[in-house]
Amino acid sequence: MRVRKSPDHTPKYRIHKPSGQAVVVLDGKSHYLGKHDTPDSKTRYEELVGRWLAGGRKLPEAPRCLTVNELALAWLNWVELAASKRRGGDRYRSEAKMALGPLLTLYGSTQAATFGPKALQIVVASFVAKGWCRGVVNKRAGTVKRMFKWGVREELLPPSSWHGLSTVEGLRAGDSDAREPRRILPVPDEHVDAVKKVVLTPVAGMIDIQRLTGMRPGEVVAMRGRDLDTTGKLWVYTPIEHKTQHHGHERRIMLGAKAQAVLGTYLKTDTEAYLFDPRDAVATWH
Repeated sequence: MRVRKSPDHTPKYRIHKPSGQAVVVLDGKSHYLGKHDTPDSKTRYEELVGRWLAGGRKLPEAPRCLTVNELALAWLNWVELAASKRRGGDRYRSEAKMALGPLLTLYGSTQAATFGPKALQIVVASFVAKGWCRGVVNKRAGTVKRMFKWGVREELLPPSSWHGLSTVEGLRAGDSDAREPRRILPVPDEHVDAVKKVVLTPVAGMIDIQRLTGMRPGEVVAMRGRDLDTTGKLWVYTPIEHKTQHHGHERRIMLGAKAQAVLGTYLKTDTEAYLFDPRDAVATWH
């Protein structure tokens, strides 16, 4: 009498006697793993059964041969969703589209799985030909690589796609025809002082806070009483959102006596209210 196997039964590592290979039967199909009783065949067994279990006791279907156009469309849909949930989402979305333009012109109809390091180098050369500076070229090449990495993660592409592209390094200074980015210098103090004379008082206060702390404009705009710890000699401002937040980092900005003197003018009894509210600026103007 044939014994029925339990639904929780894990297919066994066995030997296929005619060939001497190790074999495991999944979804009614025999998968040969190499020479029986070798470390490699046992590793392949563990990996294959692990994928089978992770897929709900079913192997995932083999990736379809997507074109680069199809991969880009799927990735951009994901980017749209991700951009709606992250700080600076509009810039993130725009950068993605800028990087993909030249790629799709050159390789849109190419099968994504065959897009390799040489093709990426040709795309990078097209970035340089557009006159983009070296930093922008490297940034947008990184965006292209992230798209293929996403494709591997979503099992739309084989892992080799990402591994191949990861061997292409960024351009280094002097090693290509890409122009170097223009160095951005600090704004002279006399220019800042001239601007302060013609802006509304709350805006001038925001400028003073930036000069004293070095915080980013968005962090100044978002300041609220609840985000300030005023119990010590140095006040501490913890922005609710900041540039490295998605890495799990906490940002703490120290505010000394001069910064405290500026902020004292704008502190409100409602700790949920923004210190630099546009409505206050308009009221000042009126």
